[in-house]
Amino acid sequence: MELTKLSSMVTVHLTDMTTLPILLTVLSIIALAVYLTHKIRIRALRKQQLLHFAFKHASSPSTTTTTTSGDLSYDPKENSWTVRGYEDCTKLCRNPAIAANFLPSLMDGLDRSNRNEFSLLVEFFSRWPLFQDGEAQEALHRCMRRFFSVQRVERLQGMVEEELQVLLDRIVEEESWDVVECLARPLPLRVIMRVLGFADVDEGRLREWADVVEEWFGGQGDLLTRFQRCQDALKEYLVHFEATAARIRSDKAARQKKDGDIGSPPRPSRCVIEDMLDAVEHGSLAVADVAPNVFFLLAAGHETTTSLLANSFLLLLDPRHTSQLTRLRQDPGLLETCLNELLRVSSPIKEMVRQVQVPPQQGHRIVFKGHELVNGQMVKLLNTCANMDPSVFPDPHVFDIRRQEARRHIAFGCGSHSCLGQVLGRAQARTVLQKVLVTRGTPFDHLHLAMDPEDVERLPLDSINMIKELHVSTVPGFSFKSSLQSSTCNKKHA
Repeated sequence: MELTKLSSMVTVHLTDMTTLPILLTVLSIIALAVYLTHKIRIRALRKQQLLHFAFKHASSPSTTTTTTSGDLSYDPKENSWTVRGYEDCTKLCRNPAIAANFLPSLMDGLDRSNRNEFSLLVEFFSRWPLFQDGEAQEALHRCMRRFFSVQRVERLQGMVEEELQVLLDRIVEEESWDVVECLARPLPLRVIMRVLGFADVDEGRLREWADVVEEWFGGQGDLLTRFQRCQDALKEYLVHFEATAARIRSDKAARQKKDGDIGSPPRPSRCVIEDMLDAVEHGSLAVADVAPNVFFLLAAGHETTTSLLANSFLLLLDPRHTSQLTRLRQDPGLLETCLNELLRVSSPIKEMVRQVQVPPQQGHRIVFKGHELVNGQMVKLLNTCANMDPSVFPDPHVFDIRRQEARRHIAFGCGSHSCLGQVLGRAQARTVLQKVLVTRGTPFDHLHLAMDPEDVERLPLDSINMIKELHVSTVPGFSFKSSLQSSTCNKKHA
């Protein structure tokens, strides 16, 4: 109707040449308005696609996925690429045009009022090396990597063994227990707490805050509710961190006053928070980076190890892999190769999410394997699929603890975004497996799964490969029935 009126108006006035410039101006304005409206709608759609992609549930596959090559597929509904092949994942992970810093675009998908409301959350996570690229990320990664060097982790071995023994003492007489709740969850959390400098009484709150953040990353439920819960948890954590930092500064001052050790080399007993505060004083770390990255180390430092421990017990105690466990017990020297194979088969990190961000001078897009990856599109690099690539790992679905090529796994990421705490995580897994599953003549000689491996459930998280519960027993023939029994480790020692 409006176009008919406009056409009639143009026809009437064409006889009057004095009105032609005015008509042309009006038509130009209308055309510009239509164009801008279209652009706004497209931008809004892409914001919705970005939000949906970044916070979707992993078990909700799209029905509109169009596969464009064997290991690379594009989903028009989410405006995203999924990459599965080992070579493709490692190449794109190292490509500077495939950026980790997609938070600004992600938050741009929210209403302005929500963006302002959750500004603390954005600022907090933007300090993580996980969401940084280039020189800034490399500098931050380099600064924190020394806190988890091989030499430093070796000095922590006694502490790891001490924490493990406390947990084993609690379950040694139990006929059945849950590996996740009694061992795989508490050990990595307690270890990283002590490494960072938190007090033992902080365990409950730190676990709660870390769980809320993990839910924000890859959980379910209303999006804005998850944003709000996450930001509330971060506010509580920041208050607690300031108190912890004040305590650590006070302890350091008292120690220096007593021992006169001002300017002395770092002691092995120093915690990471103290080291980071020192780095601020020396100018190698920004003060705004400290609290967020302590939390980053806390979360990343225990969740991936929890996943590794639980999945290791599941794989090695699976009746289908009895020969592998027997071989490991006969030759404990295979433990390092075994760890690599465990990481390959059950990668703690399921995927690495990136975004195409090509500088304007380079054309806003890159060509990869004949396909155009355009600015703003999301890219999901699947660690789990890459670690099963038969071109790199022959017979990839066969679990073989002697597999030499398993060392090429990307379970902890790759390139500059490799997991900072992987040395500590491997040290804990090595200690637990040696103590509980490999060494003979212990109360755990007859440990076996007390549930069918096919009944094992995993938490609905996009990013972490986490087992919900895994019941084991030292009693021959014992079978766990979830409707009748539950783990006793936390009830008796809460």
